[in-house]
Amino acid sequence: MASIKIAALAFCLMFFLGSALASEYAYGTKVLPGDRDVGLPLTVFPVVPPLNQLARAIGYWDCGVVPGSYDANDFVYLHLNGGSLPLPLPGVLSTNTVRANDIRLTPFGDHPAGSKVTPQDNDIGMPLNAFAAGPNALIGWLNLYGGPQFDLQDPVLLDVAPAILNSKLNDVRLTNSEGMPAGTKLQDSDPDFGKAYNIVPPIIPATNIIPGVSNLQIQFFDVNGNGAYDYADDVYLQFAPIPGPISVMVNNVRLSGPVA
Repeated sequence: MASIKIAALAFCLMFFLGSALASEYAYGTKVLPGDRDVGLPLTVFPVVPPLNQLARAIGYWDCGVVPGSYDANDFVYLHLNGGSLPLPLPGVLSTNTVRANDIRLTPFGDHPAGSKVTPQDNDIGMPLNAFAAGPNALIGWLNLYGGPQFDLQDPVLLDVAPAILNSKLNDVRLTNSEGMPAGTKLQDSDPDFGKAYNIVPPIIPATNIIPGVSNLQIQFFDVNGNGAYDYADDVYLQFAPIPGPISVMVNNVRLSGPVA
């Protein structure tokens, strides 16, 4: 009994210590010069043998308002369970579910976009489905400011149906865009609706990128130094050439918010 109490106490201490060390910056914000997380080391999400698939994916919980398809009422998640396979192809029965430490890319109830799922939350265990683009969807930016490259002011969005590379109905903002906050879905009356996406050209698959899609990297800062992704860890997105920097850089996008 004493050993169980000691183990529980150690877990609680680790949880609260990690929470205290985690970032105070909001979901969907970009890293700016002078921010305290600039230069923090980043860790690559693992690759799962034998298929060498990345242990992360983007999917949605189909709430059934329009069953079998993604719509404005569905909730979008960054699925980050180490050791799980990517989400199934559209139309195939999902065996993946929302798990602890997945990140909500859109709000759910009282939980804001950028919050992490905990075992006590009502969306834990809900089925996840792939977008038409596959298990990682596509992430692009709107070239609204500056030159042809990805600039600090350029908004970043999740393109859920990339057959047409324009911002479209129910695409998800991953940063503020034209005055609309991160975590919201596009509607046809929005000022950024219909804007052309910039998508990084396909590259050779590697362990720290989305295979065959772009040199887009999603990595995490290992707050407690245990070598694994968990609740307190901060998640970042960056467009960078291979091999790319493995540290937080200016213009990275924060994909998770402060933990409670």
